[in-house]
Amino acid sequence: VDVEELLPADAEADIDALFDASNEAIEDVSTEDDLEVIEAEPDPIGRTWAFDFNGGTFVKEGHSPLAVRGDAALAVWIEKCLRTHRGASVVHLPEYGLVRALGDYLSGSPDDIFEMKSDIEDAIAFHPHVTKLEDILISFSDDRTSAEISFRVILADGGEIPFDSELTVEAST
Repeated sequence: VDVEELLPADAEADIDALFDASNEAIEDVSTEDDLEVIEAEPDPIGRTWAFDFNGGTFVKEGHSPLAVRGDAALAVWIEKCLRTHRGASVVHLPEYGLVRALGDYLSGSPDDIFEMKSDIEDAIAFHPHVTKLEDILISFSDDRTSAEISFRVILADGGEIPFDSELTVEAST
């Protein structure tokens, strides 16, 4: 149904009159007493399952996956984030993951290392507990099928987590 069909042909809105009425309605409203700004702590990191990314399986504790919490859970989140292409999965928020697939960096030009550093910082800083990354080091294997990535994660509470992983992927062509 076209909106035009629902309105009479001679119906025209006086935009200036609508703005004036809107301004008059909020003219005497004071927000100074009603507004309180509270800086909330981020939610606790919670738990996740330990995962062997190179082996492609969950780390087991008996017959069940091993649950990890705190810094260990954040380390799993970081590694998964580095292995995830932004927007590749509907289960993640649109800002989660690297802008490009890891294989694209590996098969790219040497200048891609600089872009990769920036993309890693953006991807990891998306986490509410992360303030920044320091000492980012990236080295590609000679055959460009893996990258050794290390950095220090500076947390919002002042703590830090060292991260060091070899990310092996099939380089894209």
